[in-house]
Amino acid sequence: HPAMEMDHMGPSPMEYLSRPFSQDPPTKMAVSNPTRRFDVRMPPDLAQDMQDLEQETGLSRGEIFRRAMALYKSAKQTQSARGNVILRDSDGTIREVIGI
Repeated sequence: HPAMEMDHMGPSPMEYLSRPFSQDPPTKMAVSNPTRRFDVRMPPDLAQDMQDLEQETGLSRGEIFRRAMALYKSAKQTQSARGNVILRDSDGTIREVIGI
């Protein structure tokens, strides 16, 4: 069971997706909202990916996790509404994400 922890709530998941990735996270809001703390277990390869992302982006594990959850939620909602989730590489290659 996740442990409950009181904290100030940051921006909504959709706000995470709408700002540039390189932008620093906004400061915490003054309004107090409950947040939850989760302990997440990962296989070694995913743990290494997390560590690599921390070093590459300068973001905390929590911030990376929040952004990943916001992106997953948005992709899941898009697919549930019969939309397509598309990734476009810098060379123009397009891939559809299936099975979210």
